[in-house]
Amino acid sequence: MGVSRIGDFAGSYLLVQVGPAGASGGIAHVMMALDQAARADGRPALIVNTSCDGPLARRVGVGLAGVARAALVMAFARRALVHVHSASNGSFVRKTVVVLVARAFGRPLLLQIHGGGFASFATGSSLRRRWVSRVLRQCGAVVVLNETIRQVVASLAPSVTVRVVPNPATLLCGATSDPRSTQVLFLGRLGPAKGTDALLTAIRDLQLAGVDADYVLAGDGEVEAARAVVARLPDPARARVPGWVDREVVHELLHESSVFCLPSNFEGLPMALLQAMGHGLACVVTPVGAMGEVVVDGVNGLLVPQNDPPALAAALERLLRSPELRGALGQAAHTLVLERYSPQVVVQSLRQIYATLPRGGRTYATE
Repeated sequence: MGVSRIGDFAGSYLLVQVGPAGASGGIAHVMMALDQAARADGRPALIVNTSCDGPLARRVGVGLAGVARAALVMAFARRALVHVHSASNGSFVRKTVVVLVARAFGRPLLLQIHGGGFASFATGSSLRRRWVSRVLRQCGAVVVLNETIRQVVASLAPSVTVRVVPNPATLLCGATSDPRSTQVLFLGRLGPAKGTDALLTAIRDLQLAGVDADYVLAGDGEVEAARAVVARLPDPARARVPGWVDREVVHELLHESSVFCLPSNFEGLPMALLQAMGHGLACVVTPVGAMGEVVVDGVNGLLVPQNDPPALAAALERLLRSPELRGALGQAAHTLVLERYSPQVVVQSLRQIYATLPRGGRTYATE
């Protein structure tokens, strides 16, 4: 049986993105960037939100309403192309319903996997493996953020097209930060998963060593716990924990800083890293998820081991004592982002995948 495919992603197709557009975090930034790119090209686009921040009851209500709305859109928008954004756990549960509805109505479907924990989630038990495998096999194609997750998805759904496509860097403005700044910036969810405990220990050691620097740890998560640690630092006035900040403040912080630090233990491809590299910050990260694929040690950033505060402090001190090194690494990072991770480059890669998506439920994998 021949496979009917979309061909060129014509403007008459409605790009329907389904995912956590109303929540804080990188996926919302990705969805916004893709939506803006589609609209800039005159292509109809719609975002269906399935998540938000706040109490559990509110999040459940928004999730259920989002899934119901997505189902209605797929039922009545005959020319919809569905791009589903999913992470693990509850996110994947919600997206299972969306995927099955898209399959039932024969809508062209792309599933994009976010988050660094998907590999362990998908292979956690034999029952979960079968569930995830069946969901993946309903998709016209699957997009992931790094080679490790690509291999996991390919093993669970061998007949499905799986591609590695990076997140697009957002907040790019064409101007880079001043390498003479000695401000170190962290952006993300505060807590052990992002390595903020190791970073705070490194900051203490750097202050004890007399290294001249200011530090900003911005994000949600364990904010009060981080503030309590900062209060006990040798020089607490030079470290700030503002909590979650909006896009405008993030942009300001990127321009005020010259070093970005994200010593995570779990990652996919964090938007914060791409934003920092796009602004020419010298980045210190751990080689987890796709970060070790994007950052080349000593070329466009520095790599440090996970959960190693002395190594992290040494890398930060090396940068903080050398504006020349900060400038060189930051410029190389800026160039890389423009060449490989700009919204224009990423959107073009996705459009090529859109054009290959099968139309109609009969053409999807069924083994």
